[in-house]
Parts: sequence; C-alpha cells; structure tokens
Amino acid sequence: MKITAADYKIYADLKHANGRAAHQDERNNGIGTDLQDSLNAENAEIDKILSALQTICISCYCGGRSFYFEDVVQIGKTMYRGAEKVNKGNGYRSVKVIAKITDKMRADMIDDSYYY
Repeated sequence: MKITAADYKIYADLKHANGRAAHQDERNNGIGTDLQDSLNAENAEIDKILSALQTICISCYCGGRSFYFEDVVQIGKTMYRGAEKVNKGNGYRSVKVIAKITDKMRADMIDDSYYY
C-alpha cells in the first residue's frame, strides 16, 4: 500500500487525536470503557499501517539540544517524526541521514538528558 505524505499526516493526526480522547475519557470515567477500547483498537490498526513504512535514522540539532538521533519516516523527500515534519520551521537543524543509531549515540543522548 503506497501512502502519500498527506495520507501519512491524516493517519498520524488521527492517532494523536484518538490517544488524547482515550486519555480524557480515562480521566472522566476510569479505565476500561467501551470508548477507550474502540479508540485503542483504531490506533492499533493505524499502527499496522504506519509500521509498514520504511524508517531512516537521522542526526540533527533540535531546539537547544545538541545532537539528537532519531528514527523517522521518510516519504519522498519529506521526513516525519510522529505527525511533525522534520524541518527548520519545527526546530530541526543540520539534519543528516546516518547508517544506524549506535550504542555510543544512545549513551550521549542519555548523558545529555541529565541537563534537561
């Protein structure tokens, strides 16, 4: 199944909205309502669709953080991290595609998170 960038954005936004609605229902009515079950089932279907997409590893600056390493979905030339585009307008700078995220990169992220 070929997914366009517009389709991806719709699925990602729907998944986010479903998660917010399920959490709101949980706050109002407790755990395990029919609404939560149906929203979670719909999100599971969306996850199946989105998990079939190929991901790439990138390294970049994000906001005030030093290098940030992330798996993102690439559709055409556009990269997405969740529902958010990876571009300068959203705070990502010096975006580079890397072969894979190494253990040293993960350790650097953990060390960096201590300061935030």
